[in-house]
Formats: sequence, structure tokens, C-alpha cells
Amino acid sequence: MISLVLKISIIAFLIMISIIDSIDFRIPLYFNIPLLFFNILFQVYSGEHSLEISLKMLTGFMMLFLIRLFTTGGLGLGDAILSSSIAVLHGIRLWIIIMFSACALALLFTLVLFLMTNIDLRYKRIAFAPFLSFPTIIFILF
Repeated sequence: MISLVLKISIIAFLIMISIIDSIDFRIPLYFNIPLLFFNILFQVYSGEHSLEISLKMLTGFMMLFLIRLFTTGGLGLGDAILSSSIAVLHGIRLWIIIMFSACALALLFTLVLFLMTNIDLRYKRIAFAPFLSFPTIIFILF
């Protein structure tokens, strides 16, 4: 029962984060931090050790944070925290699959947007949280 409540809470937070990021192009900490807390709580409830949780969290955060450091614009700190939360929830192997899926979905969306509108996309911002959330929700449900 607790597992189901946590899963529903995590999905609800992912949907809220995706909607807010799509509108404002930022992820508020007051949604991101509770999501990270729910994911850590879910892992502790599942019997995982704190060192494993910490390593997953650090890996998920640092990969996107490093991308953020070496690129201009693009990914924000909220995306890095969301990535950390996803790594805690699903583990590093599934996190890598989710990251590749999110990048592929974002690329596909951008190509479709470009072909349908012929807008110069170099100056167009696209929220990344929905592309991270969609495969994460799929893995939670199945």
C-alpha cells in the first residue's frame, strides 16, 4: 500500500514538474526537492543502503551538471536535480536508458517542430523535464 501511494506521489510530482517546466522553462525547488525525498523514501522502504542511494543521486546530478557547465544555456540546475531523483528511483542502468530516451524524444520533437513551423530553432527554448518525465513514468507503471 505504501509503495502504491509513493508511486502515485512520484508520478504526480513528475507531471507537475513537466507542466511547469513547459510553461516557465524552470523547475521550482519546492517540487523538485519533495520528489527527490519521495524517491529516497521509496528506496529506503525497498531496503536499499544509504551509500547506494547517495552514489545514484550523485551520478544522476553530476552528469547533467557537467553538461550544464560545458554548454551555454540549455540544461538548468532543476534538470540536474530531476535527473538525480530519477537515478535514485530507477538505478543507474535504467537511468541511462531514460536519459537516452529523453534525448531521442527531445530530438524527435525538435525535428517535427522544425519541419512543421520552419522556425529558426537556435533561439527557441524547449523544456527538457517533460522528456525526462515521460520515460520515467513509463518505467514506474510497467
